[in-house]
Amino acid sequence: MLCPIRFEAVELLTELAYYSKAFTYLQKWTTAKDVHVQLFHENTAKTLTLRQKYITGEVRDVTFTETVMSTGIYCYDAILEPLQDGVCKFEIWDNTTLLANSILGTDENGNEFGFHQVGTFKNLVTLDYWNSSNDFNTRFDTFEAANVFTFCVEGGFIPSRLEPKNDMKIFTDSVQQDTIGYSNPSSVRTLYLGDAKGIPPFLVEFINFVFSCDVTLLNNTQWQATEAISVEDAPNYRQYVTVPMKRKTNIYTQNYGGTVYITDRYGNVITGFNNGEDKSFIL
Repeated sequence: MLCPIRFEAVELLTELAYYSKAFTYLQKWTTAKDVHVQLFHENTAKTLTLRQKYITGEVRDVTFTETVMSTGIYCYDAILEPLQDGVCKFEIWDNTTLLANSILGTDENGNEFGFHQVGTFKNLVTLDYWNSSNDFNTRFDTFEAANVFTFCVEGGFIPSRLEPKNDMKIFTDSVQQDTIGYSNPSSVRTLYLGDAKGIPPFLVEFINFVFSCDVTLLNNTQWQATEAISVEDAPNYRQYVTVPMKRKTNIYTQNYGGTVYITDRYGNVITGFNNGEDKSFIL
């Protein structure tokens, strides 16, 4: 599913010393965004809590809201807002029982890995994503703040990988005089994800699903992948990701007082969600 935090059931934690260098990656978050966590449970309703535990000892708890799906499965959602600077891990509790956490295993020395870091980082891409229907084992519901997911990863557009395009219709008359009857210029840019060391394979798989969604916003501006992602191997069992991207041309994004409105070309508001910033973005 497209939950931006990977959780591992407590009983499944193992010693992954051989691959530990791939999983010691610190997943990054910015304080300008909330974290939306979603999970499913097939049995009876539970009182679940999302716990954010900092290495300093600070603990923050948020209670999951419950939705019963038409199939009888229980869907649980929780939103942590706002995030605070520091290194932390996330846990899921059922009353006093720890069910799962973001720790993915331990190395040969018994050190845990799977921590997250919140702060201000250079070259950090924020991806907001949503889909028009429930898919990818995820409940999306209506397009509003509570149902939009956010994910952060190192990366950015490669300046040298700009590919101009133009969908043109040329009319040529009887004396070979050419006239442009229609022209729609656009550009495809290459998005690079991952720092110099790359990112773990499970995040690469997650990113592939994110760019399969109907709506993807990069740093609050709407972009669309034009092709499937490309992957290259990096040291220590990590990978590099590149994605050809094109800005949306028939949907407009405008920001008024911290609320992002998605409109059609005529200015009719489709919907909107709060992005926590006060900037103007028009596609």
